[in-house]
Amino acid sequence: MTEWPGPKTSAKAPQHKKIVAISCATVAPFCANVAKGSVEAAQALGWDATYLDGKGSVQGFVQAFETAINQKPDAIIVMAIPESLVATYIAKAHANGIKVIAASSIPEKISVENGHYDAYVSVREDANALFQAWFTMADSKGKAKITWMWDPGYPFLMAELDRQKQMFAAECTGCKAMEVGLRELEAAANPVRMQTLGAGLLARNPDADYILTAYGLNSHSLFIAAESVGRKVKIVSKNNDTNNVAFVAQGQLYAEMGASPNWGGWATMDQTVRVLAGQKPIGATESNQP
Repeated sequence: MTEWPGPKTSAKAPQHKKIVAISCATVAPFCANVAKGSVEAAQALGWDATYLDGKGSVQGFVQAFETAINQKPDAIIVMAIPESLVATYIAKAHANGIKVIAASSIPEKISVENGHYDAYVSVREDANALFQAWFTMADSKGKAKITWMWDPGYPFLMAELDRQKQMFAAECTGCKAMEVGLRELEAAANPVRMQTLGAGLLARNPDADYILTAYGLNSHSLFIAAESVGRKVKIVSKNNDTNNVAFVAQGQLYAEMGASPNWGGWATMDQTVRVLAGQKPIGATESNQP
C-alpha cells in the first residue's frame, strides 16, 4: 500500500448515542467477533452499546430484534442476517425511529414497505471466497476434485458459490467441480448434524479430495466425518473463524481464509456513525478494510 485505500470522506460522530449489535450466532466466532467489534468501536466513542445473540435461527433473529427495539437504541447493527428474514422487524425499527445497518448482507427483493436495511457493509466474505478458490487451485496444482458444504439461506453466499464455479471452470481446466452439499445456518450450528451431512457428502462423492465451506462454523465436523471413514480430504474454510485457525495449526483442518472480523465491526460502526450523523452512507465495500 502506498496510499490510504479506504473512504475518501469522514464523519464526525454525534455524542451520547445508543446501539444494539445483533450477531447471527454467538457459536459462530466470525459472526460474534464482527458484532463484538461494533460494540467495542461504539464504546470507544463513549456510546452505550449492547451485544445480542441471534442464536442461528429465524426465531432467534426475531427475538433479538424485539429485544433490541424495546431497548430504544438510536441504531441496530446486524451481522449476517438476510433482510428478507427480518424485513417486518426492520420496518418496525424504522417506525420507532431506529436506523438499522447490516454487515455481511445485501439488498434483497422484499414486499415489506420500509423493510430494507439503511446501509450495508462488506466484511470481505467476497474476497475470502476468491482466495478460497485460488488457494485450492494452487494447492492441488490444478487438479482438485471439489465438493462444497454451502448455505443457500444467504443470497450473497450463493453469488460467491456461482463465482467460484466460474473461476474453476475458466482458470482450472484440470479441476473437477462435484456436488454442492446444502445446509442452512441452523444445521451448521449443530456439530452432530454437520458430521452426518459431511459423511453423506463424502459417500456420494468418493473421489472428492477438497471440501470448501461457506463459512467456518463446525467445519471441524467435516474433518471428523472424513477421518471416521479413512478419507484424506482437505477442508478449506473461510472468514477467519478463530476456532478453525486453531484446528489448522493442529493439522485437522487444511486452510482457513479470512480478513479480520474485529475490523469488520469497526467498519460497520464507521457506517453507523455516517448514518446517525445524517450523511449518505458509503458503498458497502468502500471501507475497504484489509
